[in-house]
Amino acid sequence: MLRAIELWRGGIDLVSPFRTSFGTDTSRDLLYIRAVGDETSGWGECVAGTEPNYSSEYLENCVEVISRFLVPMLRHDSTAQSFIEAAAPIRGNYMSKACV
Repeated sequence: MLRAIELWRGGIDLVSPFRTSFGTDTSRDLLYIRAVGDETSGWGECVAGTEPNYSSEYLENCVEVISRFLVPMLRHDSTAQSFIEAAAPIRGNYMSKACV
């Protein structure tokens, strides 16, 4: 049974610079979600970047979508399938949904 949902923020310095056509990153902001159940817990990671350049999704937007829309859809007896069905009316936001 699902007891709690926690969002965790963090950051890391990259071992070496990550270069793309959008620029060079030397660090990365991170977002994790933790689902706590009666006897177990699980983690999800959001892979969105900090800016909406590679994708239209970005970290702060994902925090908003997850906390405001997706987490309230979860119930104590939610399954992956029931969550996918409940979240279907929300357009896009694939990284946020995958994180949850």
